[in-house]
Amino acid sequence: MKSLNQKKILLVVIVILGLVTTLLAVYYLNGREKLEAGEVLVVSGNKSRKLRLDQLELSPFSGMMSNMKGEQKSVSGEGVRLSDVTGISGFSEVILISDDAYSAVVKAEELDQAWLWIENGEARLLVLGDQNAKRYVKHVVRIEVK
Repeated sequence: MKSLNQKKILLVVIVILGLVTTLLAVYYLNGREKLEAGEVLVVSGNKSRKLRLDQLELSPFSGMMSNMKGEQKSVSGEGVRLSDVTGISGFSEVILISDDAYSAVVKAEELDQAWLWIENGEARLLVLGDQNAKRYVKHVVRIEVK
């Protein structure tokens, strides 16, 4: 059985770790750029710009995607090609991040099939013909061009 001193030390360490974690979370959340509903932040290097979804020129798309079981599903909607959103050349990948920090990577050679599906004022990543349903990112709030 642990002595009383060991229990006190363990309790102090747990409290300190909790405080450090809380401070880091507050620092991180306050350091993020604030976005209004219907905005996505596009970041490339040290430059960033806000993209308003309601100001995008949407185009219809349709294609196939696979679910987690490998079953094919037809999808269609309105959106904008990811290549048109980035507006940058000479990059290797684009990382799309949702409001809950879920992210997915789209390589430069996949951009022709990658769409930001705009629906109800929100953006989703959709890569037509994709066999990896894990890249279906809902509520996109940040796009990082690497």
